[in-house]
Amino acid sequence: MTDLDVHLPAIGAGDPEAFARWVAGAELPLRQALRSFAAACDTEAALQETLLRVWQLAPKVAPDGRGNSLLRFAHRNAM
Repeated sequence: MTDLDVHLPAIGAGDPEAFARWVAGAELPLRQALRSFAAACDTEAALQETLLRVWQLAPKVAPDGRGNSLLRFAHRNAM
């Protein structure tokens, strides 16, 4: 998987196009992570809420050198 953190500086600066590119790469892994909750909750709503939080909080996320920091942040928020 490509390191989606290349988009993090632009997302943190409020660039909606960079966020759209990040979502294009992050949506499938996030949906797969939420799949096990499908019987218990509305996973589409959970995904949308997660994406909103990522957009709002991305400026506070700092890359840690392991790659896909923002995606891992999104996973923690989705769960």
